[in-house]
Amino acid sequence: MNQDASFDRTALSDLVAREATLLDDGRWNEWLALFGEDGLYWVPVLGRLSRAGAPTSSSAPLQDRLALQARVAQLSERAEQAQHPAGQHVLQDSRLEYMDAEAGSAALRTPVLYMEGWGAQRLMLAGSFRHLFQRTAQGPRIAIKRVDLLGGVHHLPAVQRII
Repeated sequence: MNQDASFDRTALSDLVAREATLLDDGRWNEWLALFGEDGLYWVPVLGRLSRAGAPTSSSAPLQDRLALQARVAQLSERAEQAQHPAGQHVLQDSRLEYMDAEAGSAALRTPVLYMEGWGAQRLMLAGSFRHLFQRTAQGPRIAIKRVDLLGGVHHLPAVQRII
């Protein structure tokens, strides 16, 4: 069995917390580097993953690495001084859903609250992150980040940042 210290529950939970910090701080390129080459960012409106792991329902958004690179470029160029408060995450402890250390894959679920604001308007979202991690030569990388929002069956508001 591979004893990779960067691929255990604590290290992966720390990686989820680091990801939220990078997003809160607007460090978009560092955030993007946490994804694997085939990484997906998915906010389903309704739905589940198929057995093959592919999204089977409407998404807002479903972005592969190329789309994430474009989103990061857009966010990096846009002045966000008007956003107050800036987007912030509040995470609870991650729960390990499964780990296959031999195959180098693991999944964590993390309850989250997210808030952002523009002037007098505030947006607060609650839900959970589901991260599927893959071990790579560069360390663990996000294969899929799924954001399940409470009330996701209803219209989702426009979120200015990545959650």
